[in-house]
Amino acid sequence: MCDLEPLVLHESRRYLWRVGVVSGCERCGLVFANPLPTARELALVYSPTGDWGRSRQEPRERPVARRRLQRLFAGISDEFDVLSPPPGSAAFDFGCGPGQWLDALATAGWTTHGLEPATKVAFQRHREITSVPDTPQFDLVMLHHVLEHVTEPLAILKQLGRATRPGGFLMISVPNFEGAHEHGDLDYCLRSKTHVLAFTQPCLEWLTAASGFRIVAGSIGSGGRHRIVLARRDAGVLPVPSEPLTEGRTALARYYARFPNARARPRRGTVRTRAALGSVRLLAVAGSRRLLGPFAAR
Repeated sequence: MCDLEPLVLHESRRYLWRVGVVSGCERCGLVFANPLPTARELALVYSPTGDWGRSRQEPRERPVARRRLQRLFAGISDEFDVLSPPPGSAAFDFGCGPGQWLDALATAGWTTHGLEPATKVAFQRHREITSVPDTPQFDLVMLHHVLEHVTEPLAILKQLGRATRPGGFLMISVPNFEGAHEHGDLDYCLRSKTHVLAFTQPCLEWLTAASGFRIVAGSIGSGGRHRIVLARRDAGVLPVPSEPLTEGRTALARYYARFPNARARPRRGTVRTRAALGSVRLLAVAGSRRLLGPFAAR
């Protein structure tokens, strides 16, 4: 693991600044906010009474129309037609929120299942999964803007690999970290309280291959802010990219070359906070001892 950049983490509830670094896993290419939140902190945020869960107790998000579902898969439709599943096909939305994507999948003919710790709204209409099964049951698994919120993406993807039928598909959408220098929103990709991981294409290739999936298609959507990949469940040992962290380093370098004033600096805070940021900046430049091990490669 190596440290790439200083990072200021904003805690909105108390208006405090925490200081860390942007770190990267040299094995899998993952870029992450270091230190990461603890399991307890994540459980609090995504519980029904947490910051995330409280806003999702009612189905306030707009329903997903069939055309929007088709648009999500538009760049990968040559490999997979989400609107015409074979009879009996089962879809699983991991982190389904209030279930708007499951609604669209059900309309298209899928048998729909979801997992969501923050709210039970979706399970008035769809089957609830409380833990990922260890046997293959699903033909389509969706991770729609979920992986950037977790701390052990490889463990989750391996679980989902065991739950996906041979030849089944995995759809992943995440913020487009590699395009931050173009869309200009690095905060969306990494610095927010909940988006603690950032992914490049080589990193996604590494993680999916290590979980038994082969990426077969991909696209960039929503004005360049989102990256979407489609992977197929495959057998055997799949090749992984070499030096996958190179793209993460390049993404940061391109962003700060275009936005040099965006480097971490708190707009408010105590002298102690500012001093800590200066210390972290020196550590990041020099290459500090790791604050957190390469968890993604477990």
